[in-house]
This record gives sequence, C-alpha cells and structure tokens, in this order.
Amino acid sequence: MTVIARDDVTLALVTDVASTAHYFQLKASTASAPTAPTVYPAPSPWVTTEPTYTEGATNSLYTVDVTVFSDGMFDYTPVSLSSSYEAAKAAYNKAKQAQSAATAAQTTADGKNKIFSSASEPSHTGLVAGDLWFQLDTNKNVTGIKVWNGTAYANYVLMAQQILVAGSIGTISLANGAVTADKVTASEALLNKLLVRKIKADDIDVGSLAAAIITSGEFQTASSGARVVMDTKGIRAYDAAGNTTFQIEAATGKASLVGGMQTALSGKRISISQSGDTGKVALLNDGSELSSLTFIDDTDKSGYVYTGLYTGQSGQFMQFATLVDSVNHQPDPKVYDVSITARGKMLLDASNAINVNGTWFAHDLASLPTAPQVVGGQGTKAFVGGIEYAFDGGGAWVSQTHTWDDAVCVAVPTSSSSTVNGTTSVRMDTMTGDSAAYTRGSNYIQVAHAGTYLVSGAVQVSGVSGGSHHANVAIGVDGYSSSNRYMSKEVGGGPGLDGAWITAVYPAVPIALTAGQRVYLIVACDVAGAVIQPNGCLLSITRIGD
Repeated sequence: MTVIARDDVTLALVTDVASTAHYFQLKASTASAPTAPTVYPAPSPWVTTEPTYTEGATNSLYTVDVTVFSDGMFDYTPVSLSSSYEAAKAAYNKAKQAQSAATAAQTTADGKNKIFSSASEPSHTGLVAGDLWFQLDTNKNVTGIKVWNGTAYANYVLMAQQILVAGSIGTISLANGAVTADKVTASEALLNKLLVRKIKADDIDVGSLAAAIITSGEFQTASSGARVVMDTKGIRAYDAAGNTTFQIEAATGKASLVGGMQTALSGKRISISQSGDTGKVALLNDGSELSSLTFIDDTDKSGYVYTGLYTGQSGQFMQFATLVDSVNHQPDPKVYDVSITARGKMLLDASNAINVNGTWFAHDLASLPTAPQVVGGQGTKAFVGGIEYAFDGGGAWVSQTHTWDDAVCVAVPTSSSSTVNGTTSVRMDTMTGDSAAYTRGSNYIQVAHAGTYLVSGAVQVSGVSGGSHHANVAIGVDGYSSSNRYMSKEVGGGPGLDGAWITAVYPAVPIALTAGQRVYLIVACDVAGAVIQPNGCLLSITRIGD
C-alpha cells in the first residue's frame, strides 16, 4: 500500500490593536443618553479627561471606549453611565438632606417663642417673630396682646367664645350675638370707635369724616352765601352775593372762571384775565408784568391786538390793527407797526409796500415812496444783511455786497462803446471785495474756493442806429462761447436794437463752482450790431455755501 503524505499551511491576517481611548460627556439628567461617536477621534462634547463632581450638580456623566486598530479602523463600545459619578452625586444629595434636617431641627429648637407680661414694651434685643407681649395695667390686668412681627409689636387679634373684661361688665358672660341693636337703649353714646356696616339717619353732625367712597346727590360747604357746591351738574363756587365765580360742567367738562386764572400763586406765572372789552394773557413775576398779549374790542377797532415787553423801556411793543369804516366794511389792514427800541421798525401800508428800518419794498414800482435808482435808471435798491439788491421790471440782481467772502466787479469796455461782432466777453476793469477769495482777469473772475456761489449781473447794450439786430447776453463758466453759457437772455427782440440803451439784468442764480473756475459776462451778436455801454456792466459773485 502506498502512503501519500500531505502538509497544509494556513495563513491568517491578524490586525493588531494600535491604541484605546476612554471618552466622557456631561449631560442633563433629564435629557436622553448620547449616542456613540461615528468618527475618531470623538467630536465635542466628548472629552478624554474625566470631569470631577461639582457640589450641587444634577448632570449625568456618560462614558464610551474606543479601540483603534493598526489598519486605521476603530470600534466604539456602547455608551454607559459613569457609576462613580452617580455614586458621588447620590452621596452629596444624602448629605444635603441630612444637613437640611439638622438645620430644621436647630431652627425649631431656636424658634420657641417667648411671652412677656409688662406694662412697658419689652426690649427688642433677641426677639424673634411670634414673641408675645401681654400689656398690663397698674392692677396687673391684661389690657392688650401684641405680637412681634420682626420689626415691631403689632396688635394680636384674639378670638374666643367668651371674654371677661375686668371692670367692664362684672362677672356676666356675653356670648357672640347676644347684644343686638333692639336690646340697646341709650340717650347719648360716647365712643372712640364705631364699626357699622350701614347707617341710615336724617341728620348726622360730624366734626371729621374719613371714608373711601362717599356717594351723595349734593355736597355744599354752606347753604347760602359764599360757598362751593358739588352735584350732578358739576362743581360751582359762589361769592357772598350769590354770583357764580367758578364752574365746571359735568356734561361737557367746560370750565368757567370769573376774575382770571394763574398758573401759580407767586413768582413767575401766566395770568389770564378779562375786564370789559379787554382780555389779557400776561407773564408775571411777583406781580410785575413782563409781557402780555392784549385783545381789545371797541367801536373803532375790530380784533385789535396789542402785545409786547413791559420792563419800563418805552417803545418796546408790537401792534396789529384792523380798522372798520363807517359802513362796517373791513378793508385791507392799514398799518402793522413792529417796533423795538434800538432795533428798527417795520411798516406795512395799504399800498402793499413794506418799510424795514428805512428800506422800502413793494409789489409794484409805483407803490414805492422813494425814487428809483439802479443801473439803467430803473427799479429801486434794497439793503438786506449788508447786500444791496436792485429790482426792476426784468428781475433782481445783487449790485453790491459786503466784503466778507465775495467780489463785485465792474466791467468797462476799452473805449466809449464796443461793437460786438460774434461772441465776446465783457472786459473786467475793476474789482471790489475779497481779493483773497477771488482773482480778476482781463475778462473774467476766478474763484479760489469750491462752493455754491450766488451769481448775478447786468449788461447795458444798444444797437447801431437804424439797425434791427438783436443780441444775447449771458453768464458763462470756464469760457464765453455761445455754446458755453450758464444763463442767456435775448435783448432787442422784435423791433431790434436801434440806438436805445437797454439794460439786461440777470436775476441772482446759484452756481456750483470748483476752485479755479472762471466766470464771464458774455455778449453775442450775429453781426456787428450790438454796442456795449461803458460803465454800464456789472458782475457780482457771492459764496453762499460749501
């Protein structure tokens, strides 16, 4: 028999353990247990350092172990509670309960209340809430019981079926309900305190009455003469003669006062008063009138108002008046006079003209009481805030300004007259104003600062005699071509320029300029037909904002 031998070799791959780790996580006892991590290392809130138990903590501590293999794989054990942490928590809670019980026992032992019997109040030292004090009279009878509430002795209510009070009713015992009103007969009762649920009486004479709610059909301080009455109609006050001096109507809330009203009895206060045809609202200071608003109604004035300051300085007043004529027709106001000492005066008259400290303004030139005087001999001038404004039928422009951050330039042609053919700029001959803020060129004004400027001007032009040409005059910025003009105004349209001088006025217009920009006066004519008047052109520039 042939025997054949065989060897088997089994090869097995065993993965070695690379490391292990222990993780901990604190979580509220009322929350569900956390799940095992799915990645390694375990993410927060899992930690590798075991937390120690904190006194009073109610959280639960969970643990989980992880095994990491040499091939990088890992495996977590199921999550479990930490027995040592739970034991520490249970031990603390039992110790706390024992401490509370001991404290309660000590409190009970210390809290035994004391009872004092004396005529005078016991010392407060060492008292605890609930200590009693029996008040004694000279015969050692108890006249009252008080209990210590922690800060003071308070009355202690005594409830009993039968009470004997020494010296009051002898040895008779009165049960609850034994005394009723129909069993009491007395001609006069003198009581320190009476507690009654309801009293009905025809006549009650009381020296003092304190009540939470009093309901009555009428209250009055006296039956006649000077008095105050309160009823369903409201509140009224009467003088000794029976005249009403004060009244508040309950239905409407309307208040009426006779004799005046003040916001205070003394010092600075507002006073409202009326006498005859005059009513006054005044500011007083200890009886002295500082200022007032007075209303007067008589046969000569309708709605006459007079108000002002009254400090001993004469002439300080403001007056408004409206006159009524013989047929009771109320015309336009005749005069409004506003006057304050050393501050000037403003007048308005029926011709629609206004005078402010000597300067007149009017809707129509014919209404002005002063002779017109401006460039070209038309319109009038007015000074406002140091700036002279000129008005004529064509508009308004600034003719002269103060010297604070502005410039006034007068343009004068080189000859007695300059004929314009095409577009030209008016020559700048002189300048008055702030030379640091502006620079005058031969035919322009250059600004030194960026800002918003109020620009206005005027040009006097005429035409060649017998001609029918017209011209355009304008204000230009950084140039004076016909296409680069900020404002434009046609002069001599219709019949055309024919030898007569015409003033072209530019109303003041705000222009935003940057530092270094130049402003020109421009005159344009298609042929040599426009003539610039010498000494009749003007450009005004004033900076009004940054």
